[in-house]
Amino acid sequence: MNLQVSGHHLEITPALRDYVTAKLERITRHFDN
Repeated sequence: MNLQVSGHHLEITPALRDYVTAKLERITRHFDN
């Protein structure tokens, strides 16, 4: 899955990027590819 994480008036730290990526990867199991 290709993700581009960006922030509006927010700096995206590596920890925040990892958190968002992990959460969104969990969602993919609910959808068929």
